[in-house]
Amino acid sequence: MLKFAVSVIIGEIVNVCADESVLTDGKIDPKKLKPIAFDPVNNTYLAMGDNM
Repeated sequence: MLKFAVSVIIGEIVNVCADESVLTDGKIDPKKLKPIAFDPVNNTYLAMGDNM
């Protein structure tokens, strides 16, 4: 049987701040934000792409 070390974080987001340059109609626009995420499995960063 495989065993994995797992960390789980559970929390509540209580505040979000964003620069006006990434807002459209008062909401965060992902295309303007150009978010990235870390992929720990492949040890690399990923950029968000176009809508499918």
